[in-house]
Amino acid sequence: MSVVRWTFRLIFWLIVATVVLWPAPASMGSVLIGHPDVDVWNHAWGYWFVPHSLASFQVPFSTELIGLPDGGDLYFIDFIGALLGAPLAWLFGPAVAYNGVMLLRVALAGLAGQFLAEKVLGRGPHCVVSGFALVSLPFLLCEMSNGISEVVAIHWIPWTLAAAHQAWNHPSKKRWIQVGVLFGLTAAANFYYGLVTGMLLAVWGIVKFFPLLRKGARPTRDVLVGPAQGVGVAMLVSLPFWLAFQWTLHSANALIVRPKEFAVGWVLSHNAVDPRTYFVPGSFQSVDLSTYGEAFVHTGYLRWTVIVLAVVGVWKNARLRPWLWAGVASLVFGLGPILYWGEWLKIGGHAISLPFYWAQLLLPDVAITHPLRLSIGGQIVLGLLAAAGAARLKWRSVSLLAGVLIMVESLTISPGPWPVPTSDASVPEVYSTIPAGPVLDLPGSVGATMATSRYFWYQTQHEHPIPYSPNVRLDSCRDLEVQSAFTDPHLRESKHQVLEHPARGPDLYQKALARRYKAIVLHKDLEERAQLKSAYRPVLESVFGPPDVDGDISVWMLDGSP
Repeated sequence: MSVVRWTFRLIFWLIVATVVLWPAPASMGSVLIGHPDVDVWNHAWGYWFVPHSLASFQVPFSTELIGLPDGGDLYFIDFIGALLGAPLAWLFGPAVAYNGVMLLRVALAGLAGQFLAEKVLGRGPHCVVSGFALVSLPFLLCEMSNGISEVVAIHWIPWTLAAAHQAWNHPSKKRWIQVGVLFGLTAAANFYYGLVTGMLLAVWGIVKFFPLLRKGARPTRDVLVGPAQGVGVAMLVSLPFWLAFQWTLHSANALIVRPKEFAVGWVLSHNAVDPRTYFVPGSFQSVDLSTYGEAFVHTGYLRWTVIVLAVVGVWKNARLRPWLWAGVASLVFGLGPILYWGEWLKIGGHAISLPFYWAQLLLPDVAITHPLRLSIGGQIVLGLLAAAGAARLKWRSVSLLAGVLIMVESLTISPGPWPVPTSDASVPEVYSTIPAGPVLDLPGSVGATMATSRYFWYQTQHEHPIPYSPNVRLDSCRDLEVQSAFTDPHLRESKHQVLEHPARGPDLYQKALARRYKAIVLHKDLEERAQLKSAYRPVLESVFGPPDVDGDISVWMLDGSP
C-alpha cells in the first residue's frame, strides 16, 4: 500500500468531512460540534479531563473535580478519542481537540469505506462510492448533533472487516493478529461496535462456509487456529478498557448509576426503533423526542441512492451475498427487542419479539440501551454493496457523480440535521474572578434537556470542583445539601426526578452552602428557560445578600472550602 497515495486520499476525505461539518471547521476553538441541549458538554469535557489528568500524573478513572463532596470513579466513555486528542488539548485547548477528533473521524469513515471496497472489490473509481456513503451517513449526522463523540468512530469497523477479508482469503498468522488488534480497538472505542463487528464476521463466515459444509467439508485445526488467534488478540487489546469501565461502573463510589428498572422501562420506549427509519426521508423519527422536551435525533436512514446501487451490486455479483446476509442481520438487530411501528405491535395481546430479544436472554448482563447502533454494520455493508453496484455502471468514471448524489441525499432530504448544530464554546469571563475552591452553578436543571451540562464545560476554564455528576441535573448532584436547599421535600416530578423549587428549601441548608463553596453562580438565561416554581435570586439574596457580580450571570462569593 502506497503511503503517499493514502495520504492524498486522507486529505481528500478531510476536505469532504469539512463540507459535512461546515461551518464548524472554520471555528474550531470557539464552537463545539453538537446541539447545546444534549450530550455535547459532557463529551467535550472529557477531552479536557483525560489530558488534564494525564498532565497531572493522575489516573483518569477517579476524580474529585466532579461529584463534590467526595468525587468518585468515572470511565470517560470516549477514552480513546480523548487520548488521541490529548496533544491538541495540551497545545490548543479542549475545544480544538474535541472538534479535531470529530473531523478526523468523519474523514476516516470515508477513507475506511474506500479501503474496505478496494480490498473486497478491487481497486477502481467505484470504491469512492463506499467512502461517500460512510462519510455522509445520516446516522452520523444525528449522533454528531447529539454530541455523542464515541459513536462517530465507525471507521474501526470497515478496517476490521477489510483485515478479516484479507486474512480469510490469504491466511497467515500476521494477518489474523492484525484482525485481532483492529477488532480489539473497535470494541475498546465503542462496545456496541465491537458487538456489531463480531456479529458481521460471524454471519459472514457462516454463510461463506455453509456451502462447503453441505459438500461434506469439515473445519480443520489449521482453518480454526487463525480466527481463534484473532479473537484472543482482540480480547487482550480490549480487556484493559473493559476492566476499567466495569470497575468504575460497579464501584461503590461510581459517578454514573443507572437503576435497572429505569433502563428497562423508560429507555426501551425512549430508544424504540421503527423499521421505517431505514427508508423514510425527511424529518421522520422513530420516536419524536421533542415531545419529551429533548433535542436528541436518531435515524438509520439508508438512502435510496445507496439501496438502488446495492441491489445492482448484489444482483450482478453473487459472491457478495455473504456480505448482504451479514448486513441484513445487523439491520434486524438494530430494530431492538420488540417490533415497533409508531407503537409496540402486538399479536393476540402479546408483543412481537425480535432476534435482539432472544440474544439478550443469552447475554443477560449486557446492557444495550441504544439498539439502533447495532444497525451500523448494515449501513456500512450497504455502502460496500453500493460500490459494487457502481462498478457495474457502463461508465465507471461516473462513480464520483454517484458518490456526490449519495452525499446530496444525505445532506438535504435525510433526517440527519445539516448543517450539524454547534454550541458556543466560550466560557463566561466571570469564572476567572472566582478564587480556588468549589463552585455551585444554578439552576440545576432545564426541563428534560441537558442544557445545564455546560457547567462541566465551564470547569475546563475555572478547574474548580463542582457537585454535579453526569448528566448535570439537580437530582444528579452528589451534594445532598444542595438538593435539600433547593427542592421541595414533599414533591417529586417523577419517581426519578426531584422538583426544583428554590423557595421551598429550608434556609438551614442554604446557609450551610457557605461553608463548602467559594462561589454560587446563577445563570439567568437558564433559569428563565427552566420555568421554576420560584426564582433563585430572592432566595439567594435573602441568605447571602446582593451578588458580588451582577448581570446576565450573578455570582455570590463565599468563604467555603472543600
